[in-house]
Amino acid sequence: MRTLFQFRLCWLGVAWCLGGLSWAQDVVAEVERSEAIPIDEELIDLPEPDPIQILRDREAAVEAVFQRVSPSVVALGPSDPSIDGWGSGVIVSEDGLILTAGHVTEATGEDIFVYLADGRRFPGKRLGANMNRDASMAKIVSDGETFPYVDVAEPDTASLGDWVVAMGHPGGYDPERPAPLRIGRVLQKQSEKLLVTDCTLSGGDSGGALFDLEGRLIGIHSSIAQSYSHNIHVAMAVYHKFWDRMEAGEHWGKLKNLFEEALPGYESQVDRSQNRALLGANLDKRSRNGVLVREVPSGYPAAEGGMRPGDVIVGFDGQEVSEYVELFPLLSSLDPGDPVEIVVDRRGKKVTLEVRMGDRADFLKE
Repeated sequence: MRTLFQFRLCWLGVAWCLGGLSWAQDVVAEVERSEAIPIDEELIDLPEPDPIQILRDREAAVEAVFQRVSPSVVALGPSDPSIDGWGSGVIVSEDGLILTAGHVTEATGEDIFVYLADGRRFPGKRLGANMNRDASMAKIVSDGETFPYVDVAEPDTASLGDWVVAMGHPGGYDPERPAPLRIGRVLQKQSEKLLVTDCTLSGGDSGGALFDLEGRLIGIHSSIAQSYSHNIHVAMAVYHKFWDRMEAGEHWGKLKNLFEEALPGYESQVDRSQNRALLGANLDKRSRNGVLVREVPSGYPAAEGGMRPGDVIVGFDGQEVSEYVELFPLLSSLDPGDPVEIVVDRRGKKVTLEVRMGDRADFLKE
């Protein structure tokens, strides 16, 4: 606007010197007419987004991520592939530096072998680990080999609701298939230290990679399938903060789950003194227009409060809920024993339930 104003003043000055003020006014009017743009009409005429095209674009983005990053996702395991004790990792440098989970390198010890997607196998070296955050590094031992690697995202790159791609080697390395790809969304973030997603993971995925749709590494799989509601990933902020110490081989902290739940095989090492609230219902994390309740086990708080399978949660603790990514932080903010008002849509009728949150530890006793 300032440039246009200066342009008009310049023309007025020239016209005044020539003694033609009325002519200059005509010039200004012509400039205004020539630059008029019907912005509102253009916006009104824009077509509605095509949901099918949106899905196709997302599918293309996921496929592009898979092609770019899959050669860098590795399996970490023993020298004998038939032995249990597998984990995953991802290469982040040309010379074979690997990011993985602390409990993976703790389990493998010094005897690590790295299995690449193309079938090659190399000995590995365990580096350092921050066991408090379940973060660890390893390194491929080779004679000057170069390896495919991925870009590490800056801290706090992921946002709530972002679509993400999880990769790992469930069950260990399988020469018959590449690392499987699972799609989900970011459900929660905690102080830049961890991410929670609804990606489907299983044993052997620990230490594997979580990518955004730009193909950037945003997390490392930590705690897998500990409850219906979440899978936990160490965020890149942890690796950025302690990169030099771990790469130098420093090892510190005590193995624990980031949400005070037990990592597989390490239940006895977890302090359960700070327990978390439990609703006790199997929720459909991908439903829209509310959160569908799939299962309500008897004896759990949801069942005691009158919740039924098929209910759709549309309100929670005074706030409207349209999808699981909105419900999860509300659930996580409660303590055991807290009463909560839940509004459900039950076959087209709004029903208000009074539920008292349970203590997760009471339902996880061995």
